[in-house]
Amino acid sequence: MVGFILPAERGLNRAVDDAAQDTSYITQKSSTTWPEQWHRGIPAFQPYWRFQGGGWEEVKEVMPRQEEDRSGDTLRLGSFVVLSWNIDFMRPMDNERMTAALVHLRGHVEKESDPSVVLLNEMTEGDLNLIQLEDWIQRDYHVTDVSCTHWDGSYGM
Repeated sequence: MVGFILPAERGLNRAVDDAAQDTSYITQKSSTTWPEQWHRGIPAFQPYWRFQGGGWEEVKEVMPRQEEDRSGDTLRLGSFVVLSWNIDFMRPMDNERMTAALVHLRGHVEKESDPSVVLLNEMTEGDLNLIQLEDWIQRDYHVTDVSCTHWDGSYGM
């Protein structure tokens, strides 16, 4: 599964950061490469990426928990939208289908007032390339994958 998550500027990372305060159950990333350290059913660290300076870069810093925004108001996330789609890597015309799916998804997320999380299943590496080229994703989202390095197989689950 590949996900886009909104960056802190749009409010969702606050909720994610709060939920991730207790990370004792997560297997921390080691010098071992992902396929050797990953075990099905055991939570493990996976990097995520943001578009900055003309390219995708891994987010390495841990964002501090922020209790208040710049105006002094307490930040609260009332709700967020989750969009999930099984792209189905085995169907024909994969580039055309992914392009159409991204146009459709953009229409949904741009009309939402709440932050959104987009989860895409059964993608190919070509789908990742198309996602990374989208200006609205580059501008508004972090992504969980920029290559298929962390996939357990030949397509994203």
